[in-house]
Amino acid sequence: MKLENNSYVVIADSGKYLFLRNQGDADILDLRVVEHGVRDNPPTHEQGSDKPGRFPTSAKQYSAVTESDWHQLEKQHAGRNLANRINDLSEQLGLDSIVLVADPATLGRVRPLLSDRARSCVRTEIAKDLTHHPSPDIERILSVHRDR
Repeated sequence: MKLENNSYVVIADSGKYLFLRNQGDADILDLRVVEHGVRDNPPTHEQGSDKPGRFPTSAKQYSAVTESDWHQLEKQHAGRNLANRINDLSEQLGLDSIVLVADPATLGRVRPLLSDRARSCVRTEIAKDLTHHPSPDIERILSVHRDR
């Protein structure tokens, strides 16, 4: 994987994302933050307090419905929003090269939602969670991955 000048690196998980641009060249990475964001996603018990719903059955009884997992639903929304942002950037900036780095679950949520244009820009997907790493560590990890 060559990370040419002006290539984008997207670092994400279900709660945070970073868009980095390589200001260096393929040999010496110099990643700069272009955009970042954090989503607030508290546990389900903090998001909703309603009792599970009930509905009538054909036997004139009532059955309970399982409670929604609001935390999991928010993770799905985060994946959709991230894919939409990548789609928008690929169109607006005419990107040629994107490296997508995310935990496997986030990759699985984002990948099918990418537009054809954005999908054609993705050069590599790396299934790692690097959202808590500083830029120099990310550069080092990507350099090691590039040399494989």
